[in-house]
Amino acid sequence: MPDAAEIRNHIIRHEELRDAISYMLSKRAGPLNDEGKEIAEKTSIYLLNFFGYGDRIIDNALATDDRDQFYMCEEDGLLKTSKEEIGLINGRIWRIHEWILNKVNILRYAHAYNNPTKPTEEDTMEELYKNVGDETWQRNGAEAHT
Repeated sequence: MPDAAEIRNHIIRHEELRDAISYMLSKRAGPLNDEGKEIAEKTSIYLLNFFGYGDRIIDNALATDDRDQFYMCEEDGLLKTSKEEIGLINGRIWRIHEWILNKVNILRYAHAYNNPTKPTEEDTMEELYKNVGDETWQRNGAEAHT
């Protein structure tokens, strides 16, 4: 993982953001099919069209539908927000809301997507128990207790 200075100066590339989105989608729904990969591809392009080579944009640039998409990306840790208040000459306060690419998470998720780890024995056992149906837990015709 790059150090803080390298991350600060790093320009997020389409492939990195696409892979980070793919990672988050696969965490939710399992391995991606072609449709999932296409969603990750399109979402990456969509987001980078706002940010370009920068890492932050002002919230006022977004339409309502765009903002909804940004909130979903924030929930996944791909974006974060910042607020700033500036005093104007006339005494009023001007509030600025910004969206920021969460470079650390994007790079971490992209790395995890491209370098998957094998499940541990504990992970495998947990999956095994999750997939056991209620009928397996019944004894001698008794009802399963949950």
